[in-house]
Amino acid sequence: MKQVNTLNSYSLRLPYKKDKKGNVLELIWSEGPTTIISAEKLRQACPCASCRTTKIKILPEVEILEIYPVGRYALNFLFSDNHNLGIYTYAYLRSLDESQDGI
Repeated sequence: MKQVNTLNSYSLRLPYKKDKKGNVLELIWSEGPTTIISAEKLRQACPCASCRTTKIKILPEVEILEIYPVGRYALNFLFSDNHNLGIYTYAYLRSLDESQDGI
């Protein structure tokens, strides 16, 4: 399986996956653990300047429509609310992991 090397020592195995409805993101890391994040949490945690300064209500039905790589260190998402400004570093995505929470 193809691997993406990162600047922050994480490497992500491709392909990354979302469920059919776009509600859950699954990332499999070369180091072993899998990161699982709901689309709602991912959208609420958007690191873009606009989202960090303005609180907006995120609908629980938000979906991940598209996933784009950003260099070798991050991913960008297009959500069903048409937001696509956040650049999520691999380290940040790992910190959002909900796999222990039983999604």
